[in-house]
Amino acid sequence: MKPAVIHWHFSSLRSLRSEIKSETYDIIHLQYTPGYYGRRTFMINCLPWLLRGLHGRPVFVTFHEIYTPILPGFRNMLLGMYDRIKDTVLLQGASAVILTVPNRVQRLSSLFPWLQRRLYFIPVGTGITVASVTPSEQQAERARLGIQPDEWIVGSFGTLHTDRRYDTLFKTVRHLLDQGFCIRILLIGAYEEDHDYYAYLKKCIADLGLEPYIIWTGFGTSVTMSRWLALVDIYVMTDLRGASGRKSSLTTALAHGLPIISTRGGDTTPEFEHGKNILLFDVDDEKTLGRHIIRLLHNQVGQADPRAKT
Repeated sequence: MKPAVIHWHFSSLRSLRSEIKSETYDIIHLQYTPGYYGRRTFMINCLPWLLRGLHGRPVFVTFHEIYTPILPGFRNMLLGMYDRIKDTVLLQGASAVILTVPNRVQRLSSLFPWLQRRLYFIPVGTGITVASVTPSEQQAERARLGIQPDEWIVGSFGTLHTDRRYDTLFKTVRHLLDQGFCIRILLIGAYEEDHDYYAYLKKCIADLGLEPYIIWTGFGTSVTMSRWLALVDIYVMTDLRGASGRKSSLTTALAHGLPIISTRGGDTTPEFEHGKNILLFDVDDEKTLGRHIIRLLHNQVGQADPRAKT
């Protein structure tokens, strides 16, 4: 593996084409999440059309997310529509489209019947291997992150995008803090400070007065992320599309044996049964999410909760 492109702009197209021509690649495979290659660039979305037309190379695209929700506000609406146009250009130009959730194959087949033979469902596994960590190492990492001994950690993991309704989690934790619970939120994974959704979440945090209670880890190695996950007392997934075994962030939490609370949505699969192996709540239902968090906290230490001021 060698990095041929640093910035995904049309100015990089010459070096990328040169790399492809100099090597005998049978297939070009793109791993795609909206915004991952840059919020404004259009080059990556046009790439399958260019490579197929100029070099005759098949281009496979794995969409980890597609047609993500649009944030409120006129500017966000314009950016959201721009993202959807880019998604469509990439989708139509790919030789084969790989989707990680079966419902998305069905939806796109309905929207674009002529693409049915190019759409494939392949589930993704977790890329994070469970790393061993001792209690003393956990304590040291908690101290490094500024987590107090009496604080519970509610965590989430994954790439930042608008499907993840972290604002619902923030509002819920604000209510729990007001009730006297000692809670911090640990957001594990990479994020971009110039991303519109990051700016939106930072405003939510400021409006709720949550700055001291949020920890953004940023990028980490597989081992580092596993050790961060080991600090989590309760894992919360707030995705609009709901719990699914095809979501790598959720399967990573499962692999780490974490108690999980998740949204119920269109992607939620039957193996997730509320009250048996997961606790589910409807999108934006802050009160139910709060009750679930309290229930799991009490399950861990009993009613005499040393980390809650009751």
